[in-house]
Amino acid sequence: YSLLQKVDTYGFNQLWVEKSSDSKLGIAINDRLMRAASDI
Repeated sequence: YSLLQKVDTYGFNQLWVEKSSDSKLGIAINDRLMRAASDI
């Protein structure tokens, strides 16, 4: 599981979160992604 894959997955998920940012699920996922991004 390479760093590049991690970034690609993050970018894809970020687009998905932007589409669903009105939902609590989107907010929860975004929070999780922000924590994951800080680990990169």
